[in-house]
Amino acid sequence: MIPDQPETPVPGSGGADKFDDDQYPAYTMGRAADMLGVTQGFLRSLDAACRIITLEDQLHDSERRNTELRSADADLPVTD
Repeated sequence: MIPDQPETPVPGSGGADKFDDDQYPAYTMGRAADMLGVTQGFLRSLDAACRIITLEDQLHDSERRNTELRSADADLPVTD
């Protein structure tokens, strides 16, 4: 998650502090593609693939956790 950035730069900072932020995109998609000698479409598909892999990992972790919770529920005594 990217932290909220102030709407106006802090006086005297010249906006340079944003370059110290790891979340600040230093290059545009087009500039990065030019630097790497690839197309913007390739970078976008690469980004999408990385997001899919992350989501698959999260799904796997959630399924594992659900299985653990269900087995813990099955071990509880039934009371009416």
